[in-house]
Amino acid sequence: MVVPTPGTTTVLARCHTGVLLVSFAGSQGAAGTIVDTFRVANTSTSRCVILGYVGMLMLDAAGRPLPTHVVRNGGVFSTEAGPSGFSLEPGTAASFQAAWSDVPHGSEGPCPQAAQLEVTPPDEYDHRLISVSGWSLAPCGGGEIDVTPIRAAGPGPA
Repeated sequence: MVVPTPGTTTVLARCHTGVLLVSFAGSQGAAGTIVDTFRVANTSTSRCVILGYVGMLMLDAAGRPLPTHVVRNGGVFSTEAGPSGFSLEPGTAASFQAAWSDVPHGSEGPCPQAAQLEVTPPDEYDHRLISVSGWSLAPCGGGEIDVTPIRAAGPGPA
């Protein structure tokens, strides 16, 4: 993202995993669909640009990967707008949502419960690890998790 200033052009750096803190912010659900909200906070002293979707990988209690299939703007988010880049100021947070079904499909048995969640910010290779403690993450449908793009915080506290 280029931010023009009088007489100069400033190119902001992309937000890298090392300066981002990803955390679970809350959950709500009805009719078999759970929607989780996550915060993505800039812990650096500089603003940076963020654009896109996170990647995710669920892990069991032993740290082994569980089936995880992330779908961008899938399911309940299918009518959502795509990503748009924005500047994430130091000490502020943005958010994204993840939706999943807790109803087994067909002959699918109990849906695996994640103990940890790896979240990879857009265009990054490194991830942040979130403990799934005090909340549930057990998507059915082969581990399908539908996600929104990361969005800038609205009015009010981030």
